[in-house]
Amino acid sequence: MSSDDEDLKLAMAMSLQDTSEPIDLTSSTDDDEDEDLKRAIALSLQEGSNNDEAQPPNKSTVAQTSRETASSSMGMDRKAMEQERLARLGKRKREPSPERPSKQASGAAKASGSSPDPALQYPTGVIKRTFATKYPRSDDITIDEVLEAPKVRVAVISSFMWEAEWLFKKLNPAKVKQIWIMNAKGKDVQQRWQREMEDMGVPNLEIHFPPMDGMIQSMHSKFMLLSGRDKLRIVIPTANMTQIDWGEVANDWQPGVMENSVFLIDLPRRHDGLAGKKESLTRFGQELMYFLEMQKVPQKVVEGVLKFDFSRTSNLAFVHSIGGSHKSESVPPTGLPGLAKAIQDLHLDNVERVELDYAASSLGAINDHLLSRMYLAACGKPFTPDTSTVPNVRDCIRIYFPTNDTVEKSHGGPDCGGIISLTQQYYNAATFPRECLRNYESLRRGMLSHNKLIFVRGRKKDGKLFAWVYVGSANISESAWGGQKVLKNGSMGALNIRNWECGVVVPVPDDRLTGLGLNSNEVAPMRVFEGTVEVPFRYPGEKYEGKQPWFFRPGPMNGNINVYDITSHQTYGSSKVWPGRGLDSTGIAGWLWELPDQFRRPHVSTDATAAYTIEMLKKQQPLTAPIHGLFTSPARSHPNAAHAKELPLHLIQLILTHLDHVGDLARITRTSRLFYYMALPRLYEHVTLRAYSEIRFVDGKPEGYGSGSPFAMGLNTLVSRNFSDYIRKFSVVGDWREHDVDDFKQGRVPDNSMILQVAMRAALDRMKNLESFAWELNMPPLQTVYQGLGARTTLASLTIRCQTRRIPRPTSILPPLPNLQTLVVYDIDPLCYPDDISLLLLGSKKLENLKLHWSPRMRAEGEESINLHSIFGRCIAAKHSIPLKRFAIYNLYTRNTMDGVHNALSQDAKAEMTAINSGNLSDPTTVFIDSSWKVQDTELATLNLKMIRTDNAEKEQAVALGKYKGLERLYIIGSRRGGPSYSKPNSSATTPATPCNMTPSMSNGTGSANGTPNTISESRCRSIASEYLAAIQTNHRTIRHLLLSDRWVLSDDALFRLCQSCPNLEQLGFASSVPPLESLRQVFALVPKLWAVRFLVNPSHDGTDRSELTDPDINGFALATEFWHPEYKNLKYVGYGEDLVFKLGGVYFPPKGKMPGAGVESNSLSARMSGPKRTFKIVSRESVKDIEIWGLDTGEFDPAFP
Repeated sequence: MSSDDEDLKLAMAMSLQDTSEPIDLTSSTDDDEDEDLKRAIALSLQEGSNNDEAQPPNKSTVAQTSRETASSSMGMDRKAMEQERLARLGKRKREPSPERPSKQASGAAKASGSSPDPALQYPTGVIKRTFATKYPRSDDITIDEVLEAPKVRVAVISSFMWEAEWLFKKLNPAKVKQIWIMNAKGKDVQQRWQREMEDMGVPNLEIHFPPMDGMIQSMHSKFMLLSGRDKLRIVIPTANMTQIDWGEVANDWQPGVMENSVFLIDLPRRHDGLAGKKESLTRFGQELMYFLEMQKVPQKVVEGVLKFDFSRTSNLAFVHSIGGSHKSESVPPTGLPGLAKAIQDLHLDNVERVELDYAASSLGAINDHLLSRMYLAACGKPFTPDTSTVPNVRDCIRIYFPTNDTVEKSHGGPDCGGIISLTQQYYNAATFPRECLRNYESLRRGMLSHNKLIFVRGRKKDGKLFAWVYVGSANISESAWGGQKVLKNGSMGALNIRNWECGVVVPVPDDRLTGLGLNSNEVAPMRVFEGTVEVPFRYPGEKYEGKQPWFFRPGPMNGNINVYDITSHQTYGSSKVWPGRGLDSTGIAGWLWELPDQFRRPHVSTDATAAYTIEMLKKQQPLTAPIHGLFTSPARSHPNAAHAKELPLHLIQLILTHLDHVGDLARITRTSRLFYYMALPRLYEHVTLRAYSEIRFVDGKPEGYGSGSPFAMGLNTLVSRNFSDYIRKFSVVGDWREHDVDDFKQGRVPDNSMILQVAMRAALDRMKNLESFAWELNMPPLQTVYQGLGARTTLASLTIRCQTRRIPRPTSILPPLPNLQTLVVYDIDPLCYPDDISLLLLGSKKLENLKLHWSPRMRAEGEESINLHSIFGRCIAAKHSIPLKRFAIYNLYTRNTMDGVHNALSQDAKAEMTAINSGNLSDPTTVFIDSSWKVQDTELATLNLKMIRTDNAEKEQAVALGKYKGLERLYIIGSRRGGPSYSKPNSSATTPATPCNMTPSMSNGTGSANGTPNTISESRCRSIASEYLAAIQTNHRTIRHLLLSDRWVLSDDALFRLCQSCPNLEQLGFASSVPPLESLRQVFALVPKLWAVRFLVNPSHDGTDRSELTDPDINGFALATEFWHPEYKNLKYVGYGEDLVFKLGGVYFPPKGKMPGAGVESNSLSARMSGPKRTFKIVSRESVKDIEIWGLDTGEFDPAFP
């Protein structure tokens, strides 16, 4: 053997040694081999020993020789070196050494198929279930078994959701070159992520983003290309690159919670070591190459894949969905047309009938159109105008999706169901195929599914049976498979795909389909898949039969709020999570982040306080993580991610529960990246845009200086940014400046008003989770906005402010809202073109709360223009009774025409009734109309009222109270504010000025809404009070809140009997003369649950000095020296008059030496001053607005229900 040959051997041995240095991400195996050959050529040209046998050098000699070779070869003739390299390469191909075959020769033997290579574990492909902790191992596979990290040199991984630190433990970036194909919408976001990734300094890691322009919303495809020395492993899983998706958990005692499926195939290197041509590949290889090219992965990846042999994939099909709009004649086809072409290539077409079972983790807007297209694709048929609808398609398709009960009873529970997605909007649609749904019940009891599997069984027209299975990332939605329609001209429209998806079709071998003993019209049973794929769920699945599916709700799995077990205080599931997702079909993505290792298992004390804190956290609604989270936070990043330290998530969540001010939330989002992720959804949960009729100035400059008004810029943010998914409550309030209002007289809407409606509709269309909407602008919404509201099936509360100007404008009929529970309409004026809510009342079957507020103008002017039949007429005609629980009316002035309006309201529902400035029989200017509403014998008595709030106490109402039982709260608003306005403070519908020539006021009277004083005699006032007190003491001993009129001055005996009859009183407001202190203690001892009391003062009461009754010093001294007695121990708040409120504290006992002596009378002033005292502080009326006897004691209109 020559010296040159020995040098060549030595160089090759050196080149094959492992190195710990970082590997160039753009290099390939072929490049490494070329470098080896160059070194060998340089060694062979050196002047060395001519001995026949060279002594093998030691390692130091090898290293030195390598350095010397590198320096000596610098001056060689490049042309000669290249010629020598080609000659030696040809010699190695022709005459391989018999002692040590070359790698090319070995590769040829492996690819030939004559003798299987033991290094190829799955040469023909296999489908396996993912591993699950605590479950028996069967035909499953772990993530470590998939990756085979010691054998991998380059890994190209595509996923929608990532746990970076967990993956780094599986594939060390210092040893394995990695390209991550990730989801990010927008060039600015992608560039920011790239910069942040570079700052992190992870070696050998490159992130790549496929095209995400236009309609493309999500990069949802999942695959791995794991390149090693001898093989390429292609992996197509349904799982994301997260710990929980691969069956692993954070703690040893926890079972797995999520199962997936994975397809694997090992491809050998080509025998010639060169890159093949795409045209010579199998259809599987060609489609894979096309998909990679369309995703614009680095060219080195494409060239590297072509160096492997795809010959064993001829019986498989790679199916993809490429985001974007595709012409119907696009080649090669993608989406459902691509699936149909794959079925044709596998000769599984020419079908007579098929049965299709689809297991998915996300369901989109499914209808017969999509099912028909899917059925046709499974038959290998194209979608054409002639085949657009398949008859009885729902009988052939079953969709496996978990019910709410299944998720609730799973190991992970609802908190782990965040990545399982179906919205109520889709499910409630009339076109949704509910009869196709089957409950997904895993064979591994207690596990949830993230699978996307299609099982197709059929019979061809020649009678031959066939079956195949799809494994991939595509769920059931047009976003995943593409939407396509037949145009009006009869041609096919474009195929619009919003997601990047990929998967593989694996046919069932023919030998599994023989000997089944079936009739000629039957298809193969599900058991034929045994040996090809292990069906992970029970079949045939249980029909829903009235059960509800699992509806999407943000949870810890896509909001990263850890779930805690109270007994062990261990975090459940994973920690460190990188860019991720919320929904497949709707394109909602999330970004998740983890804590350092030392915070994975927070040490929580076992005392009662910690247990209460954890329980409270479990009850909190999880937060949704923002779509642009990780790399777009305005907060500063840690310079070294490895040393980043953050608070545990449960402490951050606890902090956020105490923040409700928008300014606080906005500031905290800028403190750290983790706070940004968690606080941003809270920041945008409630959004209010306020418009002003005039420009406001701040520091001498108008608001919005340099751009638009705050209202306009806020609306622009909601339309153009990705925050709308977090909004649950949205309000627009204030005064909009309408221009060109004369256009209304010309029969059209002014442009600036119409543009506002269009922009508002665009914002509403992006609010997928909207629950409450309030339009409180001075101009009404138009049909454009109402149509947007009609599409929000999650909407539960609606508030509408009507216009108060008599400008002719279009009126709209509000559409029914199926889940509406609360409706508030205010400033209604029949002469100002109000919208029609009658259809909304009829069609909103879940409506429970209704508040109607008319302009006080009609009562003030005595104008009988209100017609209740225009509001309740549809309900009366349809004989529909609205099952209201709470009903409130303000400023009602209309005649009772006895046309069945009472029948429009259900008399059986437990209800709360509020009537303000409505039906005042004491006002002579309105008595003729109001008297028609005198309570009849059968009315109110049949209502099971629990709360009544009114500013008008009449004898007829007291009589009605005596005809039923069970009242719990009664609030009679008095005259202490000088007459309520009965309008919302920002409403333009204000009460007109009081006329100057009115009937003289009685001393115990009160003014009416229109300025006319009520003339109630003292005897009648006493009679009404007696009727009310008698009814309360007889029939309503259950009463808890009682606010009496300040005109009813109770005697000591009346107060005693009232408290004796109502022992459950918690809040009490009454007017009385000052009783003896001993009597007062006896009265309070009768109501041990009482904690808030008001001593009312009538400002017009004769002979009373109001200033003394409400003097804070006098009342403070009396309170401190009297209320320390044990009879008052439960009292927390005491009020005097209108605005004086005391908040009580503990009892102060002076030292023994300062206590009053034995000779001092206990009731003397000195004894009271030196004895025990009750501590207190004076608080504002505003601070007690949540206490009903203060908060509800007002005539001002508030759209919110208390």
